[in-house]
Amino acid sequence: MNLDESVSGLERYPQRLVNVRVRSRPPLEEIPEVKRALESAQRELSGRGRILLRYSGTELLARVMVEAADQELVDRHAELVAEAVRSAIGA
Repeated sequence: MNLDESVSGLERYPQRLVNVRVRSRPPLEEIPEVKRALESAQRELSGRGRILLRYSGTELLARVMVEAADQELVDRHAELVAEAVRSAIGA
């Protein structure tokens, strides 16, 4: 199987990455407002997208990446999760 055949069924989704400057790096899943924002986004995406939230390995940043079939969902949830991080531990 060549590369074209391997990716023939691949569907590309819109994606958005938001970097949030932070003052500390507590476990993100232990911050109540971040946890609520993530759970809400995951419920609404319900298998139609994904969210990746992690700290940068080299900077005081939290990285919020949202990918979904609908650009409006991507933008909304990227901002909601990023704002929860900003509110809790933003620099």
